[in-house]
Amino acid sequence: MDEMELFNNDVMYWREVKFYLPAKNATLQLVEAIEIEGTHHQTIDCFLVDYQTHNVEHAIENGGAFIKNEVKSWQYVLPKFVELYHDKSLSETDKEALLQQLPHSNLRSITLKDKAGKIVLEKGKA
Repeated sequence: MDEMELFNNDVMYWREVKFYLPAKNATLQLVEAIEIEGTHHQTIDCFLVDYQTHNVEHAIENGGAFIKNEVKSWQYVLPKFVELYHDKSLSETDKEALLQQLPHSNLRSITLKDKAGKIVLEKGKA
């Protein structure tokens, strides 16, 4: 793994995005298109909920290793399910079922917008 990949996966690099979560108006730009309801998408407009992390051990060339906390995946809800996701009568199990997962390796960038559609943050892999 090269230095840039280590940097792009680091939780600290994505902390600005975390500050705005959950974000009602988010656009995820993908590395590779994914299929959503039978159509391939290079971007996903969504309600961005959070990211999941994991600890990864990286070997050092001269021996030894270090552990780094890295982003594993991004949780989001498709726009047509946002109202249902916020329904207070919905059980946690049903809420979890509405969450979609995007592997961090397939994320190119994130754009967050306010209610008026104005961009408040753009963050991408270096």
